[in-house]
Amino acid sequence: KVLYDFRSTSLDLLKTQYAELIDADIFSALSKTSGTHAYVQADATDGATYGTTDPKASLVAGDKITLADISALKTIAQIGGSANYRMRPIRVDGNDYYVLVVHPEVAYDLFELDEFQQMQREAQQRGDSNPLFSGALGIYNGVVIHSHEGVVNGTNGGSGAIPFARNLFMGAQAACFAESSDMMWVEKTFDYGNQLGISAAKIYGVDISDYNSKDYGVIQYVSARTNL
Repeated sequence: KVLYDFRSTSLDLLKTQYAELIDADIFSALSKTSGTHAYVQADATDGATYGTTDPKASLVAGDKITLADISALKTIAQIGGSANYRMRPIRVDGNDYYVLVVHPEVAYDLFELDEFQQMQREAQQRGDSNPLFSGALGIYNGVVIHSHEGVVNGTNGGSGAIPFARNLFMGAQAACFAESSDMMWVEKTFDYGNQLGISAAKIYGVDISDYNSKDYGVIQYVSARTNL
């Protein structure tokens, strides 16, 4: 006999598993490359490049995140363009914000920027009590920056050897999430009742919000990254 509650332990583990699974499905949906989508390529030398062509193959090692790129993303979101509609910001305490979710190694590159370090030192904090900002790396030009290990990434950018990430710049309603049932919990015994198995499942789907081949609330910000 074990000394722990099997059902309670299973519930905790399945919660973690499904949270990670749903996160992965959301990142996958928002980072899809099939069809026509909005992209911005990081370019520390010449500035961000916007369009409908996946810029992964055009990356070079120096194409890492910059504050100027973040400002460009916000501008594109506000006015719209050939690949995306005007993006509605998220309103918190009467203020409008966009959200940029970056890979942890892109976050590392961001913190290596002298101007970002200066901003962190000198800018006043605001909205710390709001859950939206919990765990945020910072706010720049009305863009809340978060880091998440689920951001789609790879090591075959550029000519085939550039580590890259598909960071996500988002406004409201960037994705659609639909479910047809609540979480189902099923228990089954084996070996004449000597073993107990527990399964949890639900029927759901997630996809990017787009219309007439234009994205509604997200832009893929494709950048090179430091491979730590």
